[in-house]
Amino acid sequence: MKDVYLALEYYFGRSEKKDSQLAGRNPIHHYKFFCYLPDANPIQRPEEAFSTLAGITKRYQFAVNMEGVVHMRRRSHWCLDCMDSMFKGTLDWGNEHHIEHCVASAVLENEESMYCFEKSTCTKTTGPGVAMQARVSTRDRNKIASNLTPGEFVLFHASEDELEPIWLGRIMSNPAWQGQGVCKNDSRRILTYDGVKVGKGEVGMYVMWYETINVMSDSLEYWVSRSETKPIVQNNRYLIPMEVKMHQMLGETNIVPKLRTSTRGDMGRSSTNNERRVEDWHDKKFPIVWKMDVDRRRTALSLRNE
Repeated sequence: MKDVYLALEYYFGRSEKKDSQLAGRNPIHHYKFFCYLPDANPIQRPEEAFSTLAGITKRYQFAVNMEGVVHMRRRSHWCLDCMDSMFKGTLDWGNEHHIEHCVASAVLENEESMYCFEKSTCTKTTGPGVAMQARVSTRDRNKIASNLTPGEFVLFHASEDELEPIWLGRIMSNPAWQGQGVCKNDSRRILTYDGVKVGKGEVGMYVMWYETINVMSDSLEYWVSRSETKPIVQNNRYLIPMEVKMHQMLGETNIVPKLRTSTRGDMGRSSTNNERRVEDWHDKKFPIVWKMDVDRRRTALSLRNE
């Protein structure tokens, strides 16, 4: 670009004799220039449509979260804290986001904050790739879920959880599924497991939940859930399609038990034994701490709507 500028400057501008040597190495006839007029030669763009971004006429600052998701606020502000927060990105922002230490964050008008970012969507509804992207996302999610085995960690999109937008779980062995941790619905009807519906082609997943040790900390350390002590069936519809690797920080290795239903007819005893094994495993998992990589979390946040 600089070479083109210098050639034009020498040929059309106020060049001096000292520039002639440079012009000899970079003559203007080395370049071809074309006249572009938008009216005569408009850029061909595909026909596309998007859902309406509500409240856009009353918002004056925008920050993109991901495709189809933006954060916007009523007034613009560019203090150092705002700039620092914008530079770090918006993947961790919830439905409402206040810039910490922003000098204008406390400004109210009609009892409403003028400098609070609010999350909004403008989904692409028609145009190239819309239907294909939906099919590909569903197919990838089903494929990944079908290949999961007991002991693997998984992440789910938790859209209504402001403090923790992604939930961590672990695939457990389900005796009702011959010891497997997942079960694809290959039938033509909807299957229901304790109220959880799994549609045709979808995958049921037997999950034990993990929880963040301190949701207000940036340490990203997890341990097995203290409130949900038994695995439950989950639909893979909100599964984030990615490989999840966790790093064990504290405690001894505790392998997920392989559970099966007895074939000798004593179903009651078999069920009791399986429950006891899960309880023992859960109790031993209490002191074990797992850590998630920051980059892996950011990847998961960016894939929430895939």
